[in-house]
Amino acid sequence: MQAQSKQRRLSRWLHNSRLNIHRLYKPLIQSALADWAEDVLYLSLDTSLYWDEYCLVRLAVVHRGRALPVVWRVLKHPASGGIG
Repeated sequence: MQAQSKQRRLSRWLHNSRLNIHRLYKPLIQSALADWAEDVLYLSLDTSLYWDEYCLVRLAVVHRGRALPVVWRVLKHPASGGIG
């Protein structure tokens, strides 16, 4: 029952028409990378499976042990009858 509640909350958040991720996130990314002084840029590709139904794929910049997500995508997991 609790898992269904979390799934509904995530779904409502993902489909919130007032949430414009690009408008909020783009200036943060641009600012963080504008003064990048290091020679190397580390990227991390991470996947997480939720409820055996959705796969969250994230690409992040890694800096000082922290990962800053740059782009992410939620996909229907093939085993659930989605993409295949």
